[in-house]
Amino acid sequence: MNSLHVEQCLWFSYSFSLFLCTSLVGLLYLPWFYGDRNDCKIIKRRSLAMLSFATVVYSVIDLDVMSYLFELTEEQTKRVISSSSATFFDSFSPILLLFMGPCALYIMDFTTYLLRGVSIEESLKLTLPLLVQDPCIVVRNLIVAPLSEELVFRGCICKLFSYCTSSRSAILLSSTFFAASHCHHFIYRSFVYKSFRTAMLETALQCLYTFLFGVYSAWVFIRSRRVITSICLHSFCNFIGTPDFFKIWSHNHRWPLLLVYFIGIFLFLYSVLNVS
Repeated sequence: MNSLHVEQCLWFSYSFSLFLCTSLVGLLYLPWFYGDRNDCKIIKRRSLAMLSFATVVYSVIDLDVMSYLFELTEEQTKRVISSSSATFFDSFSPILLLFMGPCALYIMDFTTYLLRGVSIEESLKLTLPLLVQDPCIVVRNLIVAPLSEELVFRGCICKLFSYCTSSRSAILLSSTFFAASHCHHFIYRSFVYKSFRTAMLETALQCLYTFLFGVYSAWVFIRSRRVITSICLHSFCNFIGTPDFFKIWSHNHRWPLLLVYFIGIFLFLYSVLNVS
């Protein structure tokens, strides 16, 4: 592929990725889908729309249209579809390091409830709020969101950039789109918290962790070329949730917890950057 085709391919990837990103988020604000994000009817409508959209665009990209549009050589196509011998455990283990802080907080809270005489079942519910939420919310967070977002951001956007940039650039670019797509949560939080500063800070923290996870999920996808692994990783991360720094800061053991958080992030980055 000559330099002209590379430039055309890159611009197409940017434009189509922006279209995918804005369309996926824009669906949530169409009149038929707009409303309380935790209302079961709204969840069902949004889930159907997001899954349908993600499935269609993933199917189109999976047809290898880039090879026909930009005259890719056999070597370039092979580089995009080839995979490594990484096992599922190899892909999953570093993400446990990234979430070492939240896991430490959950274990500490769970142990505290048990020592106070609370039953195991109630302790789990108090520690993991997702366990007591409406089934529609659980399905959305653990199945619909991971499936639709991974098909779009890893299966489509990351793959698009893989054709015309290096693997590192594809990972960073797709992760940037992924993090940016979560900025709209600021709108919901501004109504809930009634505080611009709180909503902005929590959204910024979510985008940071979303970007870090996006980097890792894209890295896993680049290595394995299996989107199912990224979907499983995403589901696990949604189950654990983004760090609640306000809860940590008010915790009796906040300094040890913060230390565990930063150690986990450091070990995560080290493990990812030092694996060929």
